Amino acid sequence: MSNNGGPAFPAEWTNTGDQNRTAPNGVVVAPGETVQLHGMSLRDWFAGQAMQGLIADTEFPLDHDGLAKAAYDIADAMLEARKQSR
Repeated sequence: MSNNGGPAFPAEWTNTGDQNRTAPNGVVVAPGETVQLHGMSLRDWFAGQAMQGLIADTEFPLDHDGLAKAAYDIADAMLEARKQSR
């Protein structure tokens, strides 16, 4: 799917020290500089939330691969519904 919904929890990280530091995303940042942290995509977040609900149903008839596919199918449907409601 090409539409991943963008970042689920975007944030910024600023190097407040007096020497180069490595940001949480692995980028080396000079003192006083700020980098954007995108984190996981909204699609991945939706899939994780859907998977929790699917796993809660102890009678759910899918193996791990089927469960993962179902979670992403739900996430894709959520992204499509989100797009349609705008």
